[in-house]
Amino acid sequence: MDATILLPAVFSLVGVALGTAGSIIVGYFSTRAAREQAKIQRETTLRAERKEVILEHLRVIQECQHHLVLCIPDYAQAPEEWDREREWNRLDNQLWLSYKKLMLVAGRSLRARGVEFTDAVDNALKGRVPDGVTFWDYLDPFEERFLEAARTELGVAPS
Repeated sequence: MDATILLPAVFSLVGVALGTAGSIIVGYFSTRAAREQAKIQRETTLRAERKEVILEHLRVIQECQHHLVLCIPDYAQAPEEWDREREWNRLDNQLWLSYKKLMLVAGRSLRARGVEFTDAVDNALKGRVPDGVTFWDYLDPFEERFLEAARTELGVAPS
């Protein structure tokens, strides 16, 4: 065999092999980067969904707390024609519906704190607060634990 014929053929084959290996490596890293970006996008979307549901639950709880303030006899801010029983039922339904939404996206700790806080607000709405304790003092520890779990779930460092 003549080296002038064999060497160009060998170098061509080596070039093809190197090109193929390079293409495979580039394809691998491109796919890996795309997977990582997709994972980050899914996590970002889930975090945004969790945040939205948490904020909705807090909005309903805030409405319940406002209702409780209206019902405090010392304030007497509720309109005379206001149907308190009907409003309590409406708020109670909203409260437990927002809780169920929270259960769909929340992690274990937030679910546990969510049921405690929701149950405490429900108890306050139904007048089941320990004697001598204001509903604010009754709800505060439940709210703090819920907010701490929510901050942890969202990856927000407490200040």
